[in-house]
Amino acid sequence: MNGPHETPAEQLAALDAITEDQRTRIRRLAGLTAERLRPARIAQDARNRALDLGLDAIDKARTMARAHPARTVGLVAAVGAVIARKPLWRLSVSGYRRLRERFRPDDRNSAPSAATSED
Repeated sequence: MNGPHETPAEQLAALDAITEDQRTRIRRLAGLTAERLRPARIAQDARNRALDLGLDAIDKARTMARAHPARTVGLVAAVGAVIARKPLWRLSVSGYRRLRERFRPDDRNSAPSAATSED
């Protein structure tokens, strides 16, 4: 289709070449589409996106921790206390019991008994 002087056979040959190029292009695009829609590929893409989001969150948290170290320490302490609340509660109860036992007046040593003072 280069000009008006082409014969009908040349025009058909040019159209056949164009059609074949377009078919090849469509087949290639269909292959790419089929590859992108393969379940394993979709799952891999989802894993990659989740990993990217996680890494971005870690970078943001690291940046915030460097910008606000006191807040970070407070947040970590609060989260740690929530996670370890049962062991911390047991530790505080046992510590309280030990202190109470340590500072409780001992009845045996506080007053001499009548039986031992009659020597």
